[in-house]
Amino acid sequence: SITTDIKNTTVTDNIYGGGNNGDVGDDVTLSIDSTTLTTVYGGGNNASVDGDITLTITNESEIKGSVYGGGNEGVTTGSITTEISDTTITNNVFGGGNNGNVGSDVTLTIDSTTLTTVYGGGNNADVGGNITLTISNNSEIKDSVYGGGNEGETLGGTTSTLTDVIVTNS
Repeated sequence: SITTDIKNTTVTDNIYGGGNNGDVGDDVTLSIDSTTLTTVYGGGNNASVDGDITLTITNESEIKGSVYGGGNEGVTTGSITTEISDTTITNNVFGGGNNGNVGSDVTLTIDSTTLTTVYGGGNNADVGGNITLTISNNSEIKDSVYGGGNEGETLGGTTSTLTDVIVTNS
């Protein structure tokens, strides 16, 4: 498996939990703590993950782009679990990948975070299992919340739970 921990760091580009044009044959774990960066992908860039992905973003991290639980143009065969807390995200959060399908379930938990739009699934990517989306504790969504993906099919069910959330333009 691949485990990456990034703490108290400034990155001027993107972070990928998986490989670059090289597939990963096991699970991927990416933890981001008190870090500033552009866009986060739990999976790889043009590379698949043949396992599960766990992505955690915490402690006043600042994401100047978007967050994808999965990869960029790379399939994830297993499940994706993303937990985001006490973070500011300029753009959107996707539980799945960007042009990269997910073969199993997606779980996305957002707590005390400010962002623009939330998609439980991916961007132009399918989810082969269920999507569970939980947003809580004074999180602020500046636009919309979607239980599924953006231009992607969800083959299982979708459960969305919002508690103490501010949605300013839904």
